[in-house]
Amino acid sequence: MKPDRKQLLSGAGCLLIVGLAPTSSASAQSHRTAQANAHISHESPVELSRSGKHFEAVTSIENSGTDATIADLIAASRSAWALGLADRSRDYSDRLLANRDFTGSERSRALLGRAILELQESQFESARAFAERGAQKIPSSELRSQFWLLIAESLKSQGIHSRAEDYYKRASLEGSEESKAEALFYLGETQRKLGMLEEARHTFTSVPIASAYVGPALRQLMEIDFVEREYEGVLLWLDEGNAAAHSQFDDPWTHYARVTALLELGRIEDAKAALTTFKVKHSENNHWYALAEAASEAAIIRTLYPDSGREALAPTASPAQTIASKRSSEGI
Repeated sequence: MKPDRKQLLSGAGCLLIVGLAPTSSASAQSHRTAQANAHISHESPVELSRSGKHFEAVTSIENSGTDATIADLIAASRSAWALGLADRSRDYSDRLLANRDFTGSERSRALLGRAILELQESQFESARAFAERGAQKIPSSELRSQFWLLIAESLKSQGIHSRAEDYYKRASLEGSEESKAEALFYLGETQRKLGMLEEARHTFTSVPIASAYVGPALRQLMEIDFVEREYEGVLLWLDEGNAAAHSQFDDPWTHYARVTALLELGRIEDAKAALTTFKVKHSENNHWYALAEAASEAAIIRTLYPDSGREALAPTASPAQTIASKRSSEGI
C-alpha cells in the first residue's frame, strides 16, 4: 500500500487540518454553542484552533471584524477547513495573503496550505498557481520540494504526465530523504505511464531501502518485469519485496506471478511448491489460483509430452499474456 499523499503533503508545514464536515443538526447546535461561548471565552482564535474548538475560533474571527491579526487569520483558515468550509477558508487565506506585512517563510507556508486546499478541492489550475507563487524566490529546501511535488500532482491529475515528470525530478533533488523517496516513487510511476520503462526501472531502484515507498517501488519493478517477461527479475523483486514489505507481497496476484515466473523458467518443481503455498494462504476458489493451477498443469503436460499437440497449442496465449490482458481490463 502506498503512503497517504494527504498526510505526506501536510507534513511540510501545511496550515490546514483535514476534517469532516458535521451533520446539519450537529453543525447548527455547535454554531449556537460557539456564539454563546464566544462572548465569555478569553481564548484567542489561535488558542481555540489549537485546542480543536474550530467553531469557536471561526466565530471569534467573525466577531473581531477587521481587528484580526495575521496569527488569527492563519488559525481561522485552518479551523474553517477543518470544518469543511472551503470557501470560508479561502476568504481568510485571501485576507492573509493580501497583507503586505505577511512575508518570509510563513507566507510561503500559507501559500503551500492554500495550494493543498485547492488540490484537494480538485481545483488543479489554482493549486498550481499558488504553488508556483510559493516556490518563487525561496532557496532549495524541504519547503520548495513540497511545492514541486504539489505542482506535479496537479499536472498528473490533469493527465499532463510529461510536464509532471519534470517537477517530480525537481522535487527528488531537494528536501528530506522521505520527500526525495516520495518524489522518486511518483516519478517512476509517471515514467511508466509514459512508456519510459528503462527510466522507470532506474528511478524505482533509486528509492531508498529505508523509505516507506520501498515496498510499492519493488512492486512496480516486479510488475514491469512481469509484463516484459523478465522472469528472473520478477523473482528477484518478489524476494526483495517479501523481505522489505511482506504484507504488500502476499496477495493472490503476487503468488500467481511467482508460479508463472517459475513455470516460464522451467522450474516445475519449484512452481509446484509455490502453488501449494498459494493454496494454503488463499482459497483454491480464487481466480488467480485457478489460473496458476491451469498454467501449472499445462506446463507439466508439455514436459511429459513435449511433441504432443504442438500445433494446437501454438495460438494459445502464454500465462504472461493472459495476466497482462486480464490486468489491463480489471487491474490487479
